[in-house]
Amino acid sequence: MATAVETNQTTTITPSPIREDGASWPYALLVADETIYADSLTELVAHVIEGYDAFADDEEGDVLAFLTRVDSASSIAAQSQAVVLAEMTESGEFDPETSTETILTALLTPRGTGLVDGSDFGGNWDNPVPLLLLTTDYAPFTAYTLITGNVEYFDPSNERTYLESLQKFGFVELFVNADI
Repeated sequence: MATAVETNQTTTITPSPIREDGASWPYALLVADETIYADSLTELVAHVIEGYDAFADDEEGDVLAFLTRVDSASSIAAQSQAVVLAEMTESGEFDPETSTETILTALLTPRGTGLVDGSDFGGNWDNPVPLLLLTTDYAPFTAYTLITGNVEYFDPSNERTYLESLQKFGFVELFVNADI
């Protein structure tokens, strides 16, 4: 079972607590001012996605967990895309008034829908605004090839890549005990 410890990790790194059996926790997740120590990645994802740990430990539960990660990642990618677009517009690096419908559609299409297939721009995104997409909208999950160029991918395909993507986008810090 995961344990949450409120910390001040932004200024000081403190040693992780030891479990009752004397062993170190295999995983830790730093979220804002709280560090979550856990025995499994599932426990960490459950801290980020409410109810995630309630899925059955069977094939149906695995499918529901996957779909839940994709849904969460879609929302995070869309919100992150909006923030990046707003920042670059405000700084003058991007002007929506002079952009084509193809560019605006790619930037504003909901994520997790598979609707940004790259065909409108030759599969290579060379716009100064990075395109934030989900790996699960492309092969091997769909028939679409990954888009190349100025693209950042959020990968919800499994728990580890989901958490690593949250880290890449600056939402959390994931720590894995070197002994596992």
